[in-house]
Amino acid sequence: MKILIVDDDPGQREKLTTILSPLGSCDQAGDGEAALALFEAALEEKAPYHVVCMDIEMPRLDGHQALYAIRDMEKNWAVPGKGQTIAIMITARNTADDILDAFHGTCQGYVNKPVDGEYLIHRIREHLPKRLEATWDNLPRRVPTGHSTSRKLVPEDPEKLAPQMANLVKRFAKKWPDRPIVATPILEEKKQLANDFTRQLDLALNQALAELDLDAASGESLRLNGVYDFVSGGVVLKLTLLEGQNRLLDGVRVPLRALWVKVPAGG
Repeated sequence: MKILIVDDDPGQREKLTTILSPLGSCDQAGDGEAALALFEAALEEKAPYHVVCMDIEMPRLDGHQALYAIRDMEKNWAVPGKGQTIAIMITARNTADDILDAFHGTCQGYVNKPVDGEYLIHRIREHLPKRLEATWDNLPRRVPTGHSTSRKLVPEDPEKLAPQMANLVKRFAKKWPDRPIVATPILEEKKQLANDFTRQLDLALNQALAELDLDAASGESLRLNGVYDFVSGGVVLKLTLLEGQNRLLDGVRVPLRALWVKVPAGG
């Protein structure tokens, strides 16, 4: 197992190395350009990195730019989809723009600082190919403490949903100007059913779309589908934007950890 840790803070690089070194050999890079050089050298040696943990805010080449370049490099080297590196973005930033930019660059996870080591490993393991998973004897297989997967949830503050949804739909409208966007009802992913929580999400999403004032938009409507799922860190909203049957954006994952609270048993 090869892991590349990219951060301009030496202390953060050492912390991540301590967390991840039991799982494999770790290399470090202090910025995006250095990371690309190491990544390409690994491809040339036919010993590619299995995991890249990368900060977003870095000099010379930031994490988003470096991730786009890594994906382009993998295409140039004809790396198959299942062989691509698992990319985890690690940052103190947590805005809708940061999250969308990260997932547009096809990362597999977004972890906030300060980093919870068990949670980071858990996120990596979610995307670990079975052929590698069997070799990770040191990998924790339980859900990390403090990251409940309780399914009895209520919004902590419904008003907090409005600005986050507004930021999301503004990004969609900016990428596809002059196109109307309509939302279908959000569902719980596993059961494909609506519930009180999905209705809260629906309300916030549709209010955000209404505030865009797209009455003057022309052409075929773009359809925004959403499902939510429970993960170790809380709730994730997964969005897909479609033009007819064509997927313009698929699998955009937006963490909603700050927007829910557990309800005690029997509550």
